Amino acid sequence: MPAGLTFTDNGNGTATIAGTATGTGASYPLTVTANNGLTPNATQAFSLIVASAPSITSAATALAVQTVLFTYTVTTTGYPLPIITETGTLPTQLKFVDNGNGTATISGTIPNGTLRTYSLSISATNSSGSIATLPLVITEAKPVAPTNLTLPVADFTVNQLGSVVVSATGVPLPALTEVGAMPLDFSFTDNGNGTATISGTPASTAAGSYPITITAGNLVLPNATGTLTIVVGQAPSITNANFCGDLDWNGFTFAVTTGGYPAPALGETGTLPSQVTFVDNGNGTATISGTPQTGAASSYQITITAINGTSSTQQTFTIDVSPAATTTTTTTTTLPTATTTTLPTATTTTLPVTTTVGGGGGGGGGVAPTTPLTKPHSHSRVRPERSGQR
Repeated sequence: MPAGLTFTDNGNGTATIAGTATGTGASYPLTVTANNGLTPNATQAFSLIVASAPSITSAATALAVQTVLFTYTVTTTGYPLPIITETGTLPTQLKFVDNGNGTATISGTIPNGTLRTYSLSISATNSSGSIATLPLVITEAKPVAPTNLTLPVADFTVNQLGSVVVSATGVPLPALTEVGAMPLDFSFTDNGNGTATISGTPASTAAGSYPITITAGNLVLPNATGTLTIVVGQAPSITNANFCGDLDWNGFTFAVTTGGYPAPALGETGTLPSQVTFVDNGNGTATISGTPQTGAASSYQITITAINGTSSTQQTFTIDVSPAATTTTTTTTTLPTATTTTLPTATTTTLPVTTTVGGGGGGGGGVAPTTPLTKPHSHSRVRPERSGQR
């Protein structure tokens, strides 16, 4: 039984269903059984209809563009489904039809000409006995092709719900459609009022760019089209070591590397060693390089920042410049090469011993030995011994 109604056996072969039904209108199938102790029992199936008053929920104004097919739908609520009628004067090109399902349609194409306005009254009624009415005004307009297609920046972040709205103008208001691959689980919804909504939560693996083509059309040519790029960003990260040490004085280069999408822009704050620079390469990397100057030996701490429109991150980075090494200079003197002269070998000539046998003046006879004389020669030639020489 519907809420608010009761079934009462009156004890006299009759029963009463009474009360005030609550809730929404609907049909309730019931079975009534009569029993007097003898078989078979008598049964009856019937439907109890709880009616709800009708109402008309469609807009009270409509725009009919000349030369463009016009369609206006009347929508209602209530149970049973209301019967819909209209009174007033429509142009001959427009027809009113009750669709028999709680809706009605006014449609047709008005030719080009003088602009007019039409006032109608729409009525909806059902078995509840109530009647709903709606004053409807239809205004004619000249056609205007779609224009002012507005495509916003469509930046999303992985694992975060986001949405953007595209829009266009025209008479009548254009419908919006898209062609192209959007991130998984994204939706494109035409709102029926010259706008459309792109929304979704990109997965952690969806970082990247997704170009799609948006078209605004209202049966008046040309359509308006444009390309919108959905960018799914991933927070930046700095992936290099946070220390660069033992730098010498002959120059050095250190690469700053990152992750994230789009590729982050890089910058630094703090004091670098003299003649050392920090350069953002524009591709998600940066270069720290240079030749530290004399007297720059120290530890330098800077802050590196990476930002890509999704978010930003920082790293504290230390540059350790070593003292300049002590240089020892060695001087080498080259002496002239000594020259050796080989003198010729001296030849010694030995003269024979001469013995004198005594006699003459001088006293006792004896033999006086004579020591052989050795005559050195200072010349390189050897004097030959002459034959018979003593």
